[in-house]
Amino acid sequence: AANRSVDAHIAARPADPLGHAVRGAVLLFEEMDRLGILESEFFASDKRIAEKKKPKADPELRRRLFAAVAEARRLGTARLAADPEERNALFALCMASGVATDYTSFVEKRLWSALKMARESHDYALRLLRRDPSFRDAYLTTGLHEYLVGSLPFFARWFVRFEDTAGDKRQAVKHLELVAREGLYRRVAELQGAG
Repeated sequence: AANRSVDAHIAARPADPLGHAVRGAVLLFEEMDRLGILESEFFASDKRIAEKKKPKADPELRRRLFAAVAEARRLGTARLAADPEERNALFALCMASGVATDYTSFVEKRLWSALKMARESHDYALRLLRRDPSFRDAYLTTGLHEYLVGSLPFFARWFVRFEDTAGDKRQAVKHLELVAREGLYRRVAELQGAG
């Protein structure tokens, strides 16, 4: 159903980078579900997340996912060239980078490569929030990175840095709660109402 919705959106708005970023997210969750990565016990242990054993990924799905990410980036970058502060383009680029980050981290287990992508996603989120602090969905990215940094051992924080991020887990939870309450795309109440 998600793929049909994305197909309809892209057919109606082929130049919208957000449709392609969402397609990447749909494919990411499809693959993570198939591989059992979305099971709650996976996230219950940091050791399981950091395992070096790579799951058997679907190469065709990977190709389609990164094609969607590339198209979102191409269209988003073109829009930013015309208007460096366009909210939709900034959000699409933030989301596309986040999809690539999650796939690289959780599926391919290339954590250092994923970290570089996470910084890119974080930078787009900060640009968007500076442009429009009311764009609540961008706080998902900043909140996740705030929590990530807060979960690292003290010595690792010297190497893993994100702009405007202190590693305060309480602040991270506030960001995530804000998105759940007031996000345009990621509001939890809308998900509950749709179920």
